[in-house]
Amino acid sequence: MDVVRMDTARIWRMLRAVPYFAELDEIVLNDLMQRMQLRQIPARQTIFLKGEGSGEAPFYLVIDGQVRIYLASERGREQVLRVFGPGDTFGEVPLFDGGPYPASADALTDVLLAVVPRAQVLGLMVDHPTFAIEAVQVLASRLRHFNTLIEDLSLRRVAGRIARLLLEDHVSTLTQAQIAGMIGASREAVNRSLHSLEGDGLIELGAAGRVTILDRERLAALVEHV
Repeated sequence: MDVVRMDTARIWRMLRAVPYFAELDEIVLNDLMQRMQLRQIPARQTIFLKGEGSGEAPFYLVIDGQVRIYLASERGREQVLRVFGPGDTFGEVPLFDGGPYPASADALTDVLLAVVPRAQVLGLMVDHPTFAIEAVQVLASRLRHFNTLIEDLSLRRVAGRIARLLLEDHVSTLTQAQIAGMIGASREAVNRSLHSLEGDGLIELGAAGRVTILDRERLAALVEHV
């Protein structure tokens, strides 16, 4: 990962928009910025692997691009757990519990990350209760997301999983293979379901697989039809 120079004004605005840092005073936020580094990561490059990071895992904030969090089997099959974009944070689990990363991360596109040392983040949790409260809320939100993912994989058909993904995430920039990884289905099944949804008038498939939602209400109803 290449270290790059910091655009102070831009990073300041982004930090203020992140729930973790929104209530920190200017002195604390300035100190945080002095301790962080910016790292440019090319598309498809690994950021960390499952099992790494014990003890001193840092805190990551996405400035530009998209980061993919995923699990991979020994046979090469992948399940995408989440895609994070600008303003999102990731890598919190080993930061808070001191253990290894429970999943892997790579750059889905060219990515610019702000990297904050673990000791700095833990210090903020001790000195600023609002930071700790926001951390709990973010982790609770992630838990709800994973509960939904488990429900999808266990109960919903492929079309229903795609419908939920279309409604919740910006998938217009994702390939069908990437969508397949995010919903736990084959690329062929995703292709069939997308064309079925298009045939029913719920979506429109454009150039390079770009997806446009035509009927959000019916798409939402499909999600509820387990």
